[in-house]
Amino acid sequence: MVDQVALRTVPVSERSSYVAVLLPGVIALALLVIGLSGFGSVLIEEESQGLYKNLKTIDASPVSFLSGLFLSRLLVAYTVAMCMFGVSVLVLDTPFDVNWLLLMIAMTLGSMVFLTLGLLVFLFCKTVMAFNGVVSVIQLPLIMLGGVFFSINLFPEWFRPLATYSPLAPFTSALRDLMFGGVGFTNVSEIY
Repeated sequence: MVDQVALRTVPVSERSSYVAVLLPGVIALALLVIGLSGFGSVLIEEESQGLYKNLKTIDASPVSFLSGLFLSRLLVAYTVAMCMFGVSVLVLDTPFDVNWLLLMIAMTLGSMVFLTLGLLVFLFCKTVMAFNGVVSVIQLPLIMLGGVFFSINLFPEWFRPLATYSPLAPFTSALRDLMFGGVGFTNVSEIY
């Protein structure tokens, strides 16, 4: 006798939807890549082409150069994140009722962490090839431990503490809470 499969309806909330897991993870991943690769790779390319020697001959401060580059990468990060969220609203029917101020603050803080990480990698690498290798070695564990494609709650109990020390995991979790968890200024402590 053949067993028949019984179909049943399982209620699914917005929070348990895979889009609610994947969208914040992919946005966090994009900001990580922009921060690590986008900032540090520009700096190492400029250094290898001798731009820093040119900065000394003209009347320009290295601080203004680095600040401009930092702000331009931050603007790229905002643009990419907002485009991803906009497409998900239009195509995937993602809810639009997000606390935008808190979301921008979280994206700014997360982007600044990743941009600083890119700057630190740049400081320790002397060549473009070394920089790209170190970034690859850093990115893969961060992505796997960061809960980008799935929640870190799916990890074994003994492995979760290791994942919580990844800078990507709390950032991804905060984005999920802000985008799909209904977190606002009244319950912002839930993010922590």
